[in-house]
Order: sequence, then C-alpha cells, then structure tokens
Amino acid sequence: MITKEQFKKYEKIRLSGITNMFDITFVSELTGLNKKQILEIMQNYKELKKLLEIDHIRNVRKNK
Repeated sequence: MITKEQFKKYEKIRLSGITNMFDITFVSELTGLNKKQILEIMQNYKELKKLLEIDHIRNVRKNK
C-alpha cells in the first residue's frame, strides 16, 4: 500500500520535470522509493491522485 507521503515524493519529482518517470532507477534515487513502490504508483496513479485530492479538500474544510 502506498502512503500519502510516498505518493507526494513521486509527484514532486513528476511535476519538477527533472526526469522521465519511466527511468525507475533514477526516480528511485530521487525519491527513496523502491521499484515496486514506483510501479504501484504508476499503475494506480489516477486513483492515488484522486485520493490525495479528496484528502486535501477534507483538510481545507476542516481548517475553515
């Protein structure tokens, strides 16, 4: 299972444009995630992104 923190590490690198995200070895070096975690994020990206967005909305509402 991928944690919010793991997904955020992956997403930070993806958004930076530093590397091709299919260069799993380099992505692993940059994020500290292992190959299995990176592949799991890639395979479930849409669902994980959606969950992170829902979590963000809940936090915004909670802090109002």
